[in-house]
Amino acid sequence: ALLVIEAYRDVPGSHPLLIVGDAPFADEYKRRLRQAASTDPRVRLVGAIYGEGYADLQRGALAYIQATSVGGTHPALIEAMGAGNIVLAYDTPENREVTDGASLLFHDEASLASHLQAIIDEPGAAEFDSLRARARRRVETTYSWDAVTNAYLALFETLRSSHA
Repeated sequence: ALLVIEAYRDVPGSHPLLIVGDAPFADEYKRRLRQAASTDPRVRLVGAIYGEGYADLQRGALAYIQATSVGGTHPALIEAMGAGNIVLAYDTPENREVTDGASLLFHDEASLASHLQAIIDEPGAAEFDSLRARARRRVETTYSWDAVTNAYLALFETLRSSHA
C-alpha cells in the first residue's frame, strides 16, 4: 500500500485513491501509511470493507491495484478481474500466473505511476477494454466455481482410472 500511495503522488488529477484493508498487528506500518496519505488529499485510507460495500467498490473502481509481492492466488485479485476492473498487479510469478496477460504488470513506483497515468488519461482506451474482457474470461474459464469443480472432477476421474 505504501508503494501505491507513493506512486500515486506522481500522477496528476483529481481521481481519489482508496486504500482498502487493515493490518491489525502492524501499527508502525499503518502509521507510515497515514503519514504518506496525509500529504495527498486524494488518498483515502478507508479500512476494511466487506460484503456489499466491498462489491460496490469493485464495481465502481476505475482500476484495481494488487501490490502484494508475496503470497499465492489472492481472492481480491480474482474478484477484481471478475468485476471487469483494469487490473494492475505487482510483477510476481503468482500474479503473472493468475492474470495470464489480463493485467498491467508493474515492478516499481515509476512503472505503477506510468500505468496509472495512462488509465486516468484514457480509461476507455481499446487496450483497457481488451484487458477488462480478458480478465473476465480468465475468471470464468479458470476461477469460477464451475471451472474449479470441473477441474477437480477431471483430476479425480484421472486418479480413479489410473488405479483401476
